[in-house]
Amino acid sequence: MKELVIRAHHIEQRLDARLHKMGTESFYSGSTHSEHTRKDVSSDPRNDYVVSKVTQAFARAAKVYLNVLVSGPNPEIPEVAQSVEQTLVALRELPEPRFLRHVVWPFCIAGCMATQGKRQSFRDLASLTGIHREIFGTSWRALEVMETCWSMRDEGLCPNGCNWLDAMTKMGQRILLI
Repeated sequence: MKELVIRAHHIEQRLDARLHKMGTESFYSGSTHSEHTRKDVSSDPRNDYVVSKVTQAFARAAKVYLNVLVSGPNPEIPEVAQSVEQTLVALRELPEPRFLRHVVWPFCIAGCMATQGKRQSFRDLASLTGIHREIFGTSWRALEVMETCWSMRDEGLCPNGCNWLDAMTKMGQRILLI
């Protein structure tokens, strides 16, 4: 356990350092972020700004994963709650709702660990994108995993906490979140 905590701490430090660096870089030739809005950004998913926001969502969700691994799958643990909130912010900062399909793993990992008060925020994100089974298959499945996880937690089916793997197991499926 001690080795796990040490390794997780090192990974978290590297993620934080890179996130800090990304936050100080400007993706607009010579201008500051505050001079632009999300609407000014190209809708091209390869645009540097979009790539940065997608990368941030993955990095923040990796912190959720690390905190769950070290502290346990309890959304009320401050480190878990904080990393979920940071991931939610990163997901909301995507320039267009349709980009959610590029961040299914962060969406699901963070969503599964959302507190009761944050669950609706993840549902709202899904709603903004128009996620439904026919068009956004994996995104839809991620939302199903979240809802299952929340339901299991509410029903007390996970006495030691519940995460995405528990929900997928209950669903009888392993879903590749890409």
